[in-house]
Amino acid sequence: FAVRYPETQITVETMPPNLAAEELIQRRIHLLLYHEATLRQLPYFEKLRVRNIVDEPYYVIFRPGHPLAVTGQAMQDVVKFDWAIAGYDNLFETSLPSELQSLLKSHGFPKYRLLSQAACIDLAARSDILTTVPKSVALPLIKRQLLQGIPHPGNLRFSVNSAVLTDAATEPTVNHFIDCLES
Repeated sequence: FAVRYPETQITVETMPPNLAAEELIQRRIHLLLYHEATLRQLPYFEKLRVRNIVDEPYYVIFRPGHPLAVTGQAMQDVVKFDWAIAGYDNLFETSLPSELQSLLKSHGFPKYRLLSQAACIDLAARSDILTTVPKSVALPLIKRQLLQGIPHPGNLRFSVNSAVLTDAATEPTVNHFIDCLES
């Protein structure tokens, strides 16, 4: 992207999805990057052009020797442990099936909500806290024996999608930036 548009500066901000959607509608930002389920819950969704960038399974990761390695690995079993989740927002939560929402709520899931995936991974490596990460993040950690992991019960998927205003979809720098994210 920098080779093609050397004068373009990109600013990245983390913000709650509803605030980000309002910023996009007001044209103070050009692009949103969120989980597909979060985007679908946003106001103004019908005004957005959404494009999938990443789609892969989630993995539950935990320290070597964690009790989860020897217990059941169904959703009812994994929610009994303390969790740290990165970027877990209410819009994503409400997109889950109602029975899963009830199960999570009944166990106080998650115990910790953090903005940093790295902090969640660190907690999982140093304690009995579990976290969930995309498969592409989990497998190298598991291979290096830094953590153990299992595919997330319920076939939950990590999804990153870009969203732009439908009427702004012809902006060449934004479109090229999204193309670069897919690469």
